Amino acid sequence: MRTLFEIATEHAAQAEALQSLDIDPQTLADTLDSISGELDAKLHAVMTVALTLESTATACTERSDALRARAKSAAERADYLRKYAAACIRLAGRKFVDCGDFVASAPAQSKRVVIDDHGALPPDLWRTVPAHSEPDAAEIRRRLLAGGAVPGARLELHDTAARIK
Repeated sequence: MRTLFEIATEHAAQAEALQSLDIDPQTLADTLDSISGELDAKLHAVMTVALTLESTATACTERSDALRARAKSAAERADYLRKYAAACIRLAGRKFVDCGDFVASAPAQSKRVVIDDHGALPPDLWRTVPAHSEPDAAEIRRRLLAGGAVPGARLELHDTAARIK
């Protein structure tokens, strides 16, 4: 089977040869049209394959977007279930549950800093990071755990996820 390039090259040579003959424009057009069948058929086939591949690419992109959304949803659901399990283990007054295949534990809830008002924080609780500054959460946490008051910040319980070993 000949390639499109081979057919196009042969068609161009035939068209050049016909144009060098002394024939009227209508006869030339009719003759060129009569020898274009194989070229037209091959071009149609190549473009049909290209359109099919473009459709496949679009479908794959849409499917990958859907799969990415599904993966995100599954990860969020797993995180929720781990937190739910940890809360229930703590509620039952247990530290862990031996499930045979694994041990699910509920680590103690940790406290994390929540900054409600950046503007209310004292200047000494800011650290300079190249190109910008941000609250020094570690220092704020240390002061709050020591019983100090920090305007614009507070401690709250942070849910932790159940661990599987």
